[in-house]
Amino acid sequence: MTRRLRVAVWREFVLPTSETFIRNQVDSCHGTDVILFGSSVSKSNLSRDSDVVLYGSSLIDRICRRLFKSLGISSRVKKFAQTNGIDLIHAHFLADAALIAPMARRLGIPLVITLHGYDITERRVRARGGAWLSRREAFAVGYASKIICVSEFIQRRAVATGIGASKTCVRYIGTPITDLVVKQKSTWDIVFVGRLAEKKGVSDLLAALQRLPTSLQPCRVAVVGYGDLRSDLEMVSSSSLAQIEFLGSMKPDEIRGIFAECSIFVGPSKAAANGDSEGFGMVFLEAALAQLPVIAYRHGGVPESVLEDVTGFLSDEGDIQGLSDNISRLLKRPDLRKSFGKEGRRRVEAEFDINRLSKELESLYIVVGGGHE
Repeated sequence: MTRRLRVAVWREFVLPTSETFIRNQVDSCHGTDVILFGSSVSKSNLSRDSDVVLYGSSLIDRICRRLFKSLGISSRVKKFAQTNGIDLIHAHFLADAALIAPMARRLGIPLVITLHGYDITERRVRARGGAWLSRREAFAVGYASKIICVSEFIQRRAVATGIGASKTCVRYIGTPITDLVVKQKSTWDIVFVGRLAEKKGVSDLLAALQRLPTSLQPCRVAVVGYGDLRSDLEMVSSSSLAQIEFLGSMKPDEIRGIFAECSIFVGPSKAAANGDSEGFGMVFLEAALAQLPVIAYRHGGVPESVLEDVTGFLSDEGDIQGLSDNISRLLKRPDLRKSFGKEGRRRVEAEFDINRLSKELESLYIVVGGGHE
């Protein structure tokens, strides 16, 4: 009887609050033994005692970690891989893959890389060390057995950068299918969930709210998330006709509670000045699962997560008036909100169940990792 495949999922920082999708994917792999490991722990509600963190905060640990990043050599990676009998390493994000690839090759362990968004769309300034990082990333891509793209959009971008089409494949991550939370009395008209960063387009949302007809004011808006732009956005919102509340970071269960108390999800993701783009937009699936209609831009991988005129409305990227018109249209049409919401949940259940999609991922693991079952 052959043993189960043993997969090490690599993320340099284990695990940022915004990366619930990685934790969910690891948890939904039931046909292989999966261990999440990385260089450092990220203090968040996603961290677990079962995660393997190679380096602590002591002086010797900091020195060893720096040597690992600069030279690509780590006795701790070697010990971890050999002790746990690792058959395959799955690295999330290209920069993370660049860090672990030299050790994967030294140990003869196959490598799979998932590209998510900024790692393939962002234009990088050739600052000190930029060329070195590019060489390391090229090495990782060359060594990898397969490059997983989280959307067709990301696959097109990857191929456009020179990654061979035959080496890439599209694998949607999906989302856990949770029970529908019973709708409560509507506390909010609109909810946004995401990082308060340029790419997420909250400034466009605030501008669109100002253009709503007075009959829809004051529009009640919940902004959930954290980020460097929070103070600037709060300053802009202070003069808005809408009632906007910044709720900060929330746990997944708390977000589902907010979803049950609002009418529309708005997420106007757009390309940042450096090109950083939305690879797919997991939050759109989470909103649809809660039977929320979605309003967004035709940007990046968003049209793959939001089915236009079926689960939500899309407008051209940067079209603030179009964004405002779509918000106005849905606020006035409870029948349309209900229709979009029901179809959104049906589509997520049928096409984006993470347990089914992770089985497909594990089939790829088995092919790449040597045929263990």
